[in-house]
Amino acid sequence: MTKAWKQVPRLSHAPYPDVLVYRAVSDGRALQTGIQMMTADTVELPFDQLRPHGHYRVQERPGYILQSSSHGTLAVSLQHQGRQSLALLPVE
Repeated sequence: MTKAWKQVPRLSHAPYPDVLVYRAVSDGRALQTGIQMMTADTVELPFDQLRPHGHYRVQERPGYILQSSSHGTLAVSLQHQGRQSLALLPVE
């Protein structure tokens, strides 16, 4: 894997079979994902390769700003069964 691909936001894993990922695309700064939730339970989706202590917003949740850890990780909680999009965007 190239250095550039090791520095883009990434969904580090999804708990199969509760979550199916059908799309994950990054432009080098933001990450767009397509997820099929197979459960009505709350699921934590962990992201990594983020800027340490960087601020990120979830496009589908206005006003929802998260800060990554010193290791460049954070988690987003999802709780709605069905197909959904989730975009993680850096806050400049």
